[in-house]
Amino acid sequence: MEDKVLRKIPDLVDLFAEKVREKLSDFVNTRVGQWFMSLPLLGPVIFLPVQWTAWTTENIAEFQDITWPLMIVSNISVFIGLCFNGDWRLRLSLIFWIQTMVSITLAGWIRG
Repeated sequence: MEDKVLRKIPDLVDLFAEKVREKLSDFVNTRVGQWFMSLPLLGPVIFLPVQWTAWTTENIAEFQDITWPLMIVSNISVFIGLCFNGDWRLRLSLIFWIQTMVSITLAGWIRG
């Protein structure tokens, strides 16, 4: 039974995404919609204070855990997926996210 449920997940996600596309296609095709679709590019910018803290804080211990290297691996995985099926905004955003996580990881290793 569990296997059947797991096999249905991709179809359910695709169905949900299709419904979202149907409901929002008019909005996405507007100028405001295009700006909204570019917001993922700002995600890594929001992490600039975290990068700054990682490189300047006296207590570097909080950045010396497995979180940051695992996020690099996770983001690389997502980027590879987007290379097969994604748009340029999300790909570029993931490139910036990977750079952000690498910077924080390096801060923990170098300053540790």
